[in-house]
Amino acid sequence: MTEIKYHLYITHTGSTPAKPNAEWTMPRYVRCNTHLTEKNNESTGCALSNVAPPDMELPISTYGAAAVTYGFGQDALPDGWGYRKSMQRALNGKERREYTCGTKSTVKFVHRCDIVPDDSCDKYPFASTKQGGTDGALCVEITPLLEGDGKYHVYNSDPSRLVTGKEPCVRGHIPEDLNELAGNAYSRYTQDWRLIEDDRFWVGIPDFFDKVKTGE
Repeated sequence: MTEIKYHLYITHTGSTPAKPNAEWTMPRYVRCNTHLTEKNNESTGCALSNVAPPDMELPISTYGAAAVTYGFGQDALPDGWGYRKSMQRALNGKERREYTCGTKSTVKFVHRCDIVPDDSCDKYPFASTKQGGTDGALCVEITPLLEGDGKYHVYNSDPSRLVTGKEPCVRGHIPEDLNELAGNAYSRYTQDWRLIEDDRFWVGIPDFFDKVKTGE
């Protein structure tokens, strides 16, 4: 942390400044750090530590079924992470992902490329948050599909685990390119706003109710 101090000097042409006429401290601290990006490049920057970052916005018009999955998690599940409650950054996202979508999940994620081309497992809350990394067996599993009415319809992907509205997380069958696109957006957001362990943030899906068929 760095505290910013200001000194005000009053001088006259041709004279030498004396002691500061006034000095004060900025009531905000600047926090600087270095992040290692996905391409192993270092990114160094600073942020005002006591100023909350803006919402991370992930519109469906850009991120498609990935954003539908996140919006579903906010709307249908009890905690509403990122919408009703803020999420917290976690730096061990790769490890946490294994519990939701990888080898440490007690219910394996089964790819359905017959329904979703280039199917991949996406999750919400994000693995790189303190609220993410839940065992995939506890998550509701969905497949968002864009239908002829121009809206996404959300289908349950595992008949043995129907939606109860009490689940702590959601796993979505999402095309790999959209999964990666949203993941890159999250990485840019945390880098741009210098989020570190436990920092809180919010997520907005601004067009969720316009582009998703709800109430089915």
